Amino acid sequence: MPMSSNIISTLLQWLPTLIFIGICSFIILFFKKFLLQTKIASQSKNMLLKQLLFIAILGICIVFIIVSLPIDEKMRAQLLSLIGIFITAAVALSSTTFLGNLMAGFMLRSINNFAPGDFIEVSHIFGRVSEYGFLHTEVQTEDSNLTTLPNLFLVTHPVKVYRSSGTVISAEVSLGYDVSKERIIEKLTEAAQAIGLESVFVHALNLGDFSITYKVSGFLKEIKSIVSTRSKLRLSMVTKLHEANIEIVSPTFMNQRVYDTSQKFIVKSWLDKAEESQQTNAEDVIFDKAEKLEDIEEIKTKKAEFVENAEIIKKDLAKEKDETEKEKLEKTLHRYQRAIERLNAMIDERSEQLKNEA
Repeated sequence: MPMSSNIISTLLQWLPTLIFIGICSFIILFFKKFLLQTKIASQSKNMLLKQLLFIAILGICIVFIIVSLPIDEKMRAQLLSLIGIFITAAVALSSTTFLGNLMAGFMLRSINNFAPGDFIEVSHIFGRVSEYGFLHTEVQTEDSNLTTLPNLFLVTHPVKVYRSSGTVISAEVSLGYDVSKERIIEKLTEAAQAIGLESVFVHALNLGDFSITYKVSGFLKEIKSIVSTRSKLRLSMVTKLHEANIEIVSPTFMNQRVYDTSQKFIVKSWLDKAEESQQTNAEDVIFDKAEKLEDIEEIKTKKAEFVENAEIIKKDLAKEKDETEKEKLEKTLHRYQRAIERLNAMIDERSEQLKNEA
């Protein structure tokens, strides 16, 4: 009898604890099964609050179970202190990130530089804001997937916000030096205007070894179509340039042409100056051109180079079958012939001057 009475006494002492364990187990299982694991719960915007509530209920159950344990007050206080130390350590380790994201969320809302539905770009991530919380921001990218960005990341990185009233979109292309810049600007402008862009402008970004990099930009009013319009702009550029028979040499294209080893290349400005001199007075020609030459022999050297180049063009012209290329060669040959005539006149004038000075 004494033994059975001891067992009964022990069960009575542990009965409150067992009851609390049963109640807490039922509450936790019910909460987890019906509130956290259902599809409705997983799609709910209040999922974070439910998870925090679950953690709070779990903590309260643990405290009640410890308080109900049939142990002395000293041992109970030590267990509660141990739990307090564990919770404090966990909070201390996670508070930097958690509180940092929370404070960043308040900061973003106070700045209010973007809102759900806006297009943003941060650290090469481009998309539309689909959710804007205190701890994170959700962005739907171009591939329709959802990317979650911590608010602390948005605060510590530059965020580019596309204005709903419109934005400037642009595209780049590399084109050869043999194409007139005026013609390129004209065709790129037409390409941007063809897809509905306004206030179009073209910049030359880089003078490369084999090509020039151009950037065409235009204002887009309908910001919602920014992704498709970027693609349309590039396709329109290809169409307009190919229609104009302009060769695209992006990103790197070295155009090699075979010439005679004895051929020399003269800067085009010499042809321009020799040609322009026909439209000016003799005094202006001497001042503008001959003054830059050291002596008459230098003029003769340039003339010999022009004559040699003209002969090479005549040979190429005889072999060429393409009418467009023939027309270009004929124009170049005509320019060389006019330049040679003018150089002959300059030689005669300089020779006459030397005789008079002598």
